Amino acid sequence: GLYAVSLHLLTTGNISQSLQLLKGGVNEAPVLVDLNKDGTEDIVAISEDRVTAIDGITLEQIWNTTSTSLFGKLQLLNSPTLAYFNDDDVPDILFTHMVGTTYPEYFFAQTTVVDGRTGAPLLDQPMTSSAYVETPGLTLSVSGQGNDFFLYWVAVCVGHEETQQRFAFVN
Repeated sequence: GLYAVSLHLLTTGNISQSLQLLKGGVNEAPVLVDLNKDGTEDIVAISEDRVTAIDGITLEQIWNTTSTSLFGKLQLLNSPTLAYFNDDDVPDILFTHMVGTTYPEYFFAQTTVVDGRTGAPLLDQPMTSSAYVETPGLTLSVSGQGNDFFLYWVAVCVGHEETQQRFAFVN
């Protein structure tokens, strides 16, 4: 889970008053960014098959986007990547999820971008990769709103670029 506790209580070793923000496994480090333009950084966390934005002042959920697939269970394994992708003043979020039964068996990966203000998808379809993707995206910032670039890793097997079949790690 993801918990919040005051720095004072943390340094004194008293975490009994911590507040649980998210249940379930939090796979990667959350990112901090002001999504609601109140001057305080909010929390964007990835947990299992969902991306959640949490208000940095009230610690209430701003939005929650759950990944869905017809091909199996989804798991988000990379930290979210922030950039100004659309034409507003709120950073948007790129993330990649693996599709399959569970670690270490996945069929393929999908990468998508959601609106930082609402959590709504900004792409018509996720971008598909025929292999496992471990690396989170990078951002190149360019002057002007909506002009940033997301750089992300796509692993494809030659001749199987659009394949959405089972693959597994070799031990």
